[in-house]
Amino acid sequence: MDGRTAILEEAKAHYKQFLSTCRDLGIANQPEQPAEGTAASQNPGHSRMQKIERFKQQRAMQQEIDEIEARLARDSADDEDMEEVEREYAVKLIELKVHQVQDDLSLLDSELDMARQMDEMRKSAVQQQDSRAPSTEWRLDPHSYAQINPQTGRAARPTFNDRGQPMQPFVLTNKRQQIKDNVFRPGWALPTMSVDEYLEQERERGNIISGGGKEPDPKPEIDDNDYEALDAEVMKQREWDDFTDNNPRGAGNRGGNRG
Repeated sequence: MDGRTAILEEAKAHYKQFLSTCRDLGIANQPEQPAEGTAASQNPGHSRMQKIERFKQQRAMQQEIDEIEARLARDSADDEDMEEVEREYAVKLIELKVHQVQDDLSLLDSELDMARQMDEMRKSAVQQQDSRAPSTEWRLDPHSYAQINPQTGRAARPTFNDRGQPMQPFVLTNKRQQIKDNVFRPGWALPTMSVDEYLEQERERGNIISGGGKEPDPKPEIDDNDYEALDAEVMKQREWDDFTDNNPRGAGNRGGNRG
């Protein structure tokens, strides 16, 4: 049992013992509580009205106790009268405590239910953890602590004894160093090859064409004595200049051809 649950159980037992003692002595009238599972106990409105009624009774009892305390402080000369007043004061104080214990018991039951649920959840988590196979990620040899050798099917000899001394040769793996190196690596994927290596790999795959095709024939030069060819070239340049003047660069993207 959890420590919190044990404390709540002990507190509830003391409360029950106090109420039982008061009931046996008949020195306080205990308020009636509805039995668990009844309609009155499950009705929130009824429970609220009971709490309001108990609060009013406790406030009235506290006022009576305050009046008796003032009377005891004022009239302390007559011992015969004071003895009766002191008895009435003790009875009223016990009655008030009985009402307070009843309220504390309802809160204690709710807290005890939550504590028991937490204990059940904790036990369930421990059972699930125990049912899982032990992890060998950080061990030197995965088969060091195994009871059965998966290769032979017979009992395997442990690598270490109870004092931690090696019983047989073992192999140190680099799993821990690999995890350690991954801790300080960047969060993004790093390149695995250079640009030249990538181009060389693509060239070996045949994805890069080298050499190209046949180069176009050079434009023949116009003879200075061929006036007709010179005039035709001049007219061609003028027509191109007129076209560029009438159609500036980017004119087709301005919406001028919209209807």
